[in-house]
Amino acid sequence: MSERAARGHGGATGWEPALGGCDYPGCGETEAFRCRYVDRRRVECGRAGCRGHMRLVGGQGYCMRHASIVEVLRLAAERGTPLQPPDLDNRAASLVLNVARSLEPGLEVRLRRWAGMRHRVFDDPTVRYSRPDRGRRELGRWERIWALAGHNGYVLRVLLRVEDPRPETVVLAADGIVLHQEIPPWISHRGPQWPSPGSPEAADERRAFVDRLLAVLDAYAARQGLASERAEPGPDR
Repeated sequence: MSERAARGHGGATGWEPALGGCDYPGCGETEAFRCRYVDRRRVECGRAGCRGHMRLVGGQGYCMRHASIVEVLRLAAERGTPLQPPDLDNRAASLVLNVARSLEPGLEVRLRRWAGMRHRVFDDPTVRYSRPDRGRRELGRWERIWALAGHNGYVLRVLLRVEDPRPETVVLAADGIVLHQEIPPWISHRGPQWPSPGSPEAADERRAFVDRLLAVLDAYAARQGLASERAEPGPDR
């Protein structure tokens, strides 16, 4: 991917005004701006949003979904592993980044405890894209990795993954073993009867989802002899 694409897909920096007001349901803001995201096929998003429903990344305005994707692209480029911008409706990269941010505080507490004095924690914030079998032209997957490393290699390798064929399913794996697969509640619970984004009920659902991921990881670590005690209490549980 070119430097221009990594910085926001070209054009003037800042907000690009859009006509017709904010596209987000229930928002009455008349001042709106156009999402600057352009995918690998050169298809533009063009969604209009107010400042409250858009974000600046690299000096340009994006809708909430594509802002996260551009963050992934920028970080990958900075780490020397540039990626093509995903298709417009592909939420996989954004989903991995968002779940990883929610999972990270509790996971870091565990990794530091399990590492002790014998191992070191490996944490690369890059969301990477890979294809398991290029020869068969299989669709790829977006991944975020944490690990414990010892003198002879990895002691534990934790992977958060979303696959292109299942772009709404979050997969948690450890040492190549799938521990949990689930569509997050904020995706599966669509419709007016479910909590609105940003509500206390939605926050509770997100915490419960993260707790389920951490619980299965705790169980796996215990089986491997890494967790000799319960997870530490507190906000980062």
